[in-house]
Amino acid sequence: MACTLFFSLRPLSPPAVVLTSGPAEVFSAERAWRHVEVLATEPRPVGSAGHQRAQRYLQESLQASGAEVHLLTGASVSVRYGVPFEAGRVTNILARLRGTAPEEASAVLLVAHYDSMPGSPGAGDDALGVAALLETVRALKAGPRLKGDVLLLFTDAEEGGLLGIQSFIQQHLGRERVGFVLNLDARGVRGPVLLVSAAGPVGELVSGARRAAAPLSASSALLWMARPWTRGTDFSPLAEAGLAGLNFVIVDGAARYHTGADTPEALDEGSLQQAGDMATALSRWFATHPVGASGHPRRPDTFFTLGPWLVRYPASLSIALALLAAALALAAYRMGARGGRWSAHQWLRSLPWALVLPAACAALGIAVWWGLSRVHPSLLPSPRADPYVPAPFRVGLLLLCVALAAGLARRLSPEGRMWAGPPAAAVLALFLLVRAAEASYLLALPLLAQAGAALWRTRARADRTQLAPALLDGAVLVVTVCLWAPFLFMGWIGLPLAQAALSCGITGLALLPLLPFLGRLRGAWGLFLGAALLCLLAGAFSARAGTAAQPSLSDVAYGWDAATGKGSWLSMSQRLDRYARTLLGDEALRGPSDFVNATDASVWQAPAPAEPLPAPRVEPELDEVRPDGTRQVRLRLASTREAPWLWVFLSPAVQVLEASVDGLPVADAASAPFPGERWGFRFVGLPPDGVVLELRVRVPVDGGDLTLVDQTFGLPASAPPRPDDVVTGRSWLSGSSLARTVWRLPGAVP
Repeated sequence: MACTLFFSLRPLSPPAVVLTSGPAEVFSAERAWRHVEVLATEPRPVGSAGHQRAQRYLQESLQASGAEVHLLTGASVSVRYGVPFEAGRVTNILARLRGTAPEEASAVLLVAHYDSMPGSPGAGDDALGVAALLETVRALKAGPRLKGDVLLLFTDAEEGGLLGIQSFIQQHLGRERVGFVLNLDARGVRGPVLLVSAAGPVGELVSGARRAAAPLSASSALLWMARPWTRGTDFSPLAEAGLAGLNFVIVDGAARYHTGADTPEALDEGSLQQAGDMATALSRWFATHPVGASGHPRRPDTFFTLGPWLVRYPASLSIALALLAAALALAAYRMGARGGRWSAHQWLRSLPWALVLPAACAALGIAVWWGLSRVHPSLLPSPRADPYVPAPFRVGLLLLCVALAAGLARRLSPEGRMWAGPPAAAVLALFLLVRAAEASYLLALPLLAQAGAALWRTRARADRTQLAPALLDGAVLVVTVCLWAPFLFMGWIGLPLAQAALSCGITGLALLPLLPFLGRLRGAWGLFLGAALLCLLAGAFSARAGTAAQPSLSDVAYGWDAATGKGSWLSMSQRLDRYARTLLGDEALRGPSDFVNATDASVWQAPAPAEPLPAPRVEPELDEVRPDGTRQVRLRLASTREAPWLWVFLSPAVQVLEASVDGLPVADAASAPFPGERWGFRFVGLPPDGVVLELRVRVPVDGGDLTLVDQTFGLPASAPPRPDDVVTGRSWLSGSSLARTVWRLPGAVP
């Protein structure tokens, strides 16, 4: 079993780091690391000083590499996530390596975003992707020229509304003939680079990546499972625009994602090497080998890595294999029943266990993780976050599921162990054929092995030795582990431990074909249980959130309300951390805040020393009443203190009919906001002269309020310094200073 696990999981290990002394045409993570160290020395939210320094560094580095560099500036508005929406002024950086025959080959587009969350150095998200592309330029220039152009797009304002990539698509994409897109992003700092989404002829793209010798581990089932979680990357708008490509993400180490702990010191150079090897290999392949007809096939191909090989077959074969497996399982059952090997009564008694095991594993995951996070609160840097060292907990929960399956196997007869899984697997495999045929291989192929083993048993003589059945159980084990182990590994590192119920439930489903094997290991459940408890204890003792190596997260902001002349400390955390308590004290109250859009938000607030920040200003340019009673207003919104971000929201009683921001119409402006939110938007990259907001609104008789809150990054100088074991958290306002003002919209004319 250990050999099978090694064979199936070895391709998921990041490669060895190539040093600067390596061949010039080979990607070197040691060279790329220098870019990470420069870019991630400070946070890079749009409009900040760190953001501007990153822009200059990218320009200089690309020009030094010999690439053509273009700055693509413009306004952007995004209602991708509904209302409230996102808007801003963005600066994308486009570099080009000219090919030898660009008229004969389509271009390759490599994408990474260079902005970061406020307070986060963004080493993983996404200085890693940016550094990988910068080193890829150097490696490609050092090798033979390619047939097609290679475009490198460093997008702005990815965090929040994907404003940069949307601006590129609307204003520039039509000028390029792009045949393949590769996007690099991260929600962690280590581990394998996973293919999480794709567009176009996916099977052809994945096969091309393997022929290009890219370090690819892929699963069509993972693409299906990750679909709900991948809409927030730059790849999604490109795929919606009809481009073919692959989207790669690093997911392990999510405790540091979007926080001040996302530093270069925490980043794994092996992950950087794999990302760069991927970008270099795929650029060389797809700039020479054009992609076939784009567009999504009716049914996507099934593919998965099996050790060093890629297995790929069409959806029609997925259907045939699932139906064949179900038919063989039914034939084996009927033959065994006629031969007296088992009865319908035995089958009915074992059938419920196919549902009990996954459900029990899911319940176990909920109970264990809930208990650990309550009994040992320093386990987590903040509520609902992963621990900084999650591996012992993952292994412990996985072993608990195996112990549960081994205990179940002891209670079942040999026939019960054999038939506990196939009926449920057959039903689920057929269900997946309808919902997601590309994921059905996880159930259909192990079921095929189980059905074959059951058929052999029905024809075996009773006087045969136990060696052959043991070999059959071992064969089912090998097939199941080879197929499920990579998928489970990617799922366990991709899902947070707060969602242990899902990870454990899927693990329980994978263990059903192994019940006959586990039933042969007498006393195994106790060994697995002991090993699980040791892993959980080791994880609990190693987790110490609140140290310099594993810092706590603190979401603290300062707010100055010009309307009331009062200052406030604010915290968006569920519970106050040590630094927040220093500022807010014991008198902090939790409830709605005038500084945030959400009317039902629970924000910790306490009085703060007066720091009279200049309030944002509203300059009316047009205010007229239309014959239908609606009011047309045009306002210039600006920050007196030249803050880079501005939040705008209206009173709930004001009905918006039409809107434009910075000259761009807002699609679906009349849509109702999310429950608990007000109509409004955030503007990033606010220019010194402000931005124009034009509205057609229906205002109640007593008028309505337009609230403006501008945001700079950093707390007032009077705030005590943050301890070394506390870093900024994931809130948009964390570590910021806010200034608020209110402008009154006149009421409707009677």
